[in-house]
Amino acid sequence: MGTASLVIGIIAIIFGFIPVFNYCLLIPALLGLVLGIIDIGIKVKQNKPNGESICGVVLNGLAIFVIAAWTVAIALMISSSGEQIQRIQLIVQDQLSRMQRQSASYISDLEYSSNKEKNEEE
Repeated sequence: MGTASLVIGIIAIIFGFIPVFNYCLLIPALLGLVLGIIDIGIKVKQNKPNGESICGVVLNGLAIFVIAAWTVAIALMISSSGEQIQRIQLIVQDQLSRMQRQSASYISDLEYSSNKEKNEEE
């Protein structure tokens, strides 16, 4: 069980840095953590070396931490991008309203000059 925990921990920590894919490794990392803890308990009672088990527990714990950290980082990026999108929408709306005012002013100037030319011709 200690070897299984170690192997799962190595795989989980390596692939835990890949966003989205790391969520597939959460359950195996938890399983590896449990296997390592159980194996440590068994080997302590039998007075056997438990280095593999300890290493597996540490690696699986780190993998779970990395997966959690990526989750928080992605959530923060998404929430801040939502704020940025709202700011951009406000800027675009402001620019559109300015363009509408300018075009309305331009159209009224054209109508005024057109009416002035018609009055001069008469």
